[in-house]
Amino acid sequence: MKTTFTLVILLVFSFITKITAQPQAVIVTPKVGDKFVGGQEVTFSGSALDSKGNALPASSMVWKIFMNHGTGIAQHWHDGIGYAEGVKNGKFTAPKYSDHVLNEDMYFRIFLIAKDATNRTDTSFVDVFPTTSRVTINTNPAGMTLDVSGYGTLATPLVKNVPVDMGLLVAADPTYDLNGLQYKFSHWSDNSTSREIDFTVPSKDVTLTANYTLLNSSLDANKLSSVKVYPTVVSNIFSIDGMENNSENRIILYDANMKELRRILSSKSTEKVNVQDLPAGIYYLNIQSNNAQIINKIYKN
Repeated sequence: MKTTFTLVILLVFSFITKITAQPQAVIVTPKVGDKFVGGQEVTFSGSALDSKGNALPASSMVWKIFMNHGTGIAQHWHDGIGYAEGVKNGKFTAPKYSDHVLNEDMYFRIFLIAKDATNRTDTSFVDVFPTTSRVTINTNPAGMTLDVSGYGTLATPLVKNVPVDMGLLVAADPTYDLNGLQYKFSHWSDNSTSREIDFTVPSKDVTLTANYTLLNSSLDANKLSSVKVYPTVVSNIFSIDGMENNSENRIILYDANMKELRRILSSKSTEKVNVQDLPAGIYYLNIQSNNAQIINKIYKN
């Protein structure tokens, strides 16, 4: 009786094992921890085994490659990166350009699906993350906006970990109004003079800066040709002479980084400005009078 009961148990266990046993999808490459850069060919390879560990043919294998970014409810998958059916190995190319290049959580997930003769399946995957460099995008003077790689207009400074060898399309406005002053685009920090550049991320941290020059006036500077600032090298007090009398004159003082320090309203033709409390360095004056403005530079010693 005991022998019969044992035999029944073994038969039931064997039946359940046959029903529940499934094939195995095995990814060989890429390995966990492998990295990619923009434009790189990423190879993948693997195998499929039946429930007994015997190799299944390549026809039992399907590969799917997705790009992922975001976490939680913001997680988002992009298909169409790669698909291969009936092969044990293959490759796909990491994009050189992407609308998600600034998403610091971007990576590829490679799926392998194995199917046996009874249509039972097993799925495995491996994630491949980019090699990145820290990219700082800035303007000089600071505080302007730039158009960056499909993200639209972004405030600066912009600091991101970006995949190496991927391209950033960055555009600067030809002119820019900041703190009541008008600037004209001059050049990038790599000496390129084109407003729109195709910047390839290097293998080391880098800063990309759009440099602007100050325009003397966006209005009619000739109206203020008689305005004088003296002395231009000053320790304590300098004078501004020749402004419109009985008019609303504005005097705006900036530091070398074009940060506004002081704003003076005056209805006099002459105004004295005390800068004794300021540290030594270069300062800029924006003098607005009679519907015109001019820019002057002073040196504090």
